[in-house]
Amino acid sequence: LAGQAAFYALVLAGWIAERMGRRLGRLALPYYFCVVAAAGVAGFVRTLRGGAQAVWAPTGSVTERVA
Repeated sequence: LAGQAAFYALVLAGWIAERMGRRLGRLALPYYFCVVAAAGVAGFVRTLRGGAQAVWAPTGSVTERVA
């Protein structure tokens, strides 16, 4: 239980640091882990609700390579 509390304390510290524009280095890993997990859950819920699917479309001009 203490380890879980420490993990979520680092998540909170990472969130605060990001809001303040500071870098925590490796200590930000728990925060990014939770952000990615939350994004996955949000995407799954959007899919269940029949939300729009994201489709990647390139922007800008396309340059051709000369072989």
